Amino acid sequence: MAIEPKTIQEFVEKEPFRPFRIMTSDSKKYTVKNPRLVIVMRSDVFYAFPKRDRWTMIPISRISSIENA
Repeated sequence: MAIEPKTIQEFVEKEPFRPFRIMTSDSKKYTVKNPRLVIVMRSDVFYAFPKRDRWTMIPISRISSIENA
């Protein structure tokens, strides 16, 4: 079952915010500790790495699960 953008957005907007982890089908893990470093779009998630000048686009179709960190 595919993860919906709405589901990811709910994790980002949760009050109070709780860190969460995005896992992909290729076994990559992205821990979200700051909701301002993530933007959920229709088919991708923009993820900025904390304290670095790096970012990546995570295809939502490759997200296998989301869990609290």
